[in-house]
Amino acid sequence: MKKRFSNIFLFLTLITIPHLLSGQNTGYNLSLMDDMDFQNFLTDINVNSADLTKYYDGSVYLFKKPKEAVLYFWNEKARNATAFVNLNIQKNSFDFTVNDKTFSFSAQDLREVVIDEVSFVPNDDGVFNKIIFSNDATQVVEEFRLEIQEQSHVIGYETKKNDIIKVKKSTFLVANNQKTSFSRTKKGVSKLFGKKAGEVKTYLSTQQLSPKSDADLARVFSQFAK
Repeated sequence: MKKRFSNIFLFLTLITIPHLLSGQNTGYNLSLMDDMDFQNFLTDINVNSADLTKYYDGSVYLFKKPKEAVLYFWNEKARNATAFVNLNIQKNSFDFTVNDKTFSFSAQDLREVVIDEVSFVPNDDGVFNKIIFSNDATQVVEEFRLEIQEQSHVIGYETKKNDIIKVKKSTFLVANNQKTSFSRTKKGVSKLFGKKAGEVKTYLSTQQLSPKSDADLARVFSQFAK
């Protein structure tokens, strides 16, 4: 891994010197790299895991289409990269496609991925979770897993439909060494604050905030999770 990064960052140093002189940061765009650099830098998807989409309808990805992200690597903490990626929940990787070939970044490569100002970080099991809010004592974390939803049909009258891959999302409050699941509704969020539940519910209504919005949910915890 170290050898692979040393080659690519030698190349990156050459192309980023003008930016350094003008006061820019050391970020770079993966889409600007040539084929040789991709081979040195990117890791092919693990082909040992069967592709669920061969057997079921649906997608193993979190987003409908890739999103622009900033990638922070373990090896070079002073540098970052931008790329259009999608979270492959089955393989716990951020996938990136170029020239019709798909590559992946696992938890061994990435320490953080930022999409729409929200961080995705790997846990101890190498699974990427979304960190919606975090301070010294509290975190709001969203986790993802795949479920296979069976499609019903009338035997003898209907052709059996393919079962569907569904992405199951779960949101948790992590505080005082406890992990509490909650629904992303006004009632579900308000209940987390005990005696301040009424105040929180009023705040959500008067500020016209939606708990389903990551930004709005983070705003509520910034206000009340002291």
